[in-house]
Amino acid sequence: MIRALVTSCLLTPLLADWGYTGSIGPERWTSLDPIWENNAGDRQSPIDLPSDAPASHVSLDLDHRRAPAAVTIGQQSLRIDVEGTQRLVFGGAEYTLDHIHFHTASEHSVDGALADGEAHLVHTDAYGRLLVLGVLLQLGSPSEAIGEVLGGATSIDPSGLLPLDRGSFWTYPGSLTTPPLTEGVTWVVLRHRLGVSGDQLARLEEICDGNRRPVQPTSGRRVESVGPT
Repeated sequence: MIRALVTSCLLTPLLADWGYTGSIGPERWTSLDPIWENNAGDRQSPIDLPSDAPASHVSLDLDHRRAPAAVTIGQQSLRIDVEGTQRLVFGGAEYTLDHIHFHTASEHSVDGALADGEAHLVHTDAYGRLLVLGVLLQLGSPSEAIGEVLGGATSIDPSGLLPLDRGSFWTYPGSLTTPPLTEGVTWVVLRHRLGVSGDQLARLEEICDGNRRPVQPTSGRRVESVGPT
C-alpha cells in the first residue's frame, strides 16, 4: 500500500491509498478517488508503441551532467533526486529534471512485448507542464550508472541512465502512470535500450516488485517516431 504521504510527479499530496495488487491495484485506481476518476480520460499511459509509427522530425537535446543526488528506496519504489539544473529541450521547449524513478517490468510495450524494466526521467517546464523521458531496460551488460544507484551513490550523471544512441524515439501525448493519472504529459520513449546485468535487474525487481501499470488503450492518439528504426 502506498500512503498519502507519497507525492506524485506533480508534487501534489495524494488523498487515497493505492498500490499494484488487489482492491487498490491499477484496475481500481479510478474508483479510489473522484479526482483520479475525472483525470483518467482517453489519453492515459502507458501504451503499446508500434515499431512502424509514422515519422516525425521533432528535436530532442539533453544537457544532463553529474551532480549530487539522493537515492530513496521506498515501498515498491526507487527514486533519485538530482541537484542542480539538468536540462532537456524538446521541440524548442525547455524542461528541467524533477526526479528519476523505475518500474519492473516495463510499463510501455513495443509491438506487444514488454522490456525487463523502465526508467522514467520526469521533467517540468516553467509552466509546470510535464515531459517524461522513458528508457527501456534490457538484460545484458552491466550499467555503471545503475550500479551507482543501487549502491546508494551520493552523486550521479543522469545521462548514464540513457543508452548511447538517443537519436531514435517515440513520442505521444499521455498521462502520469500513477495516481492522480493526470493527462497532458508529453512522453518521449527512447528506441534503444539500456543494458543491465542479471544481478542489477534482480535487485531492481526486488525493490520495484511489479510496480507497473498495464498498457492502456491508444484511443486514436497519434504515436510518432523520430530517427532511424
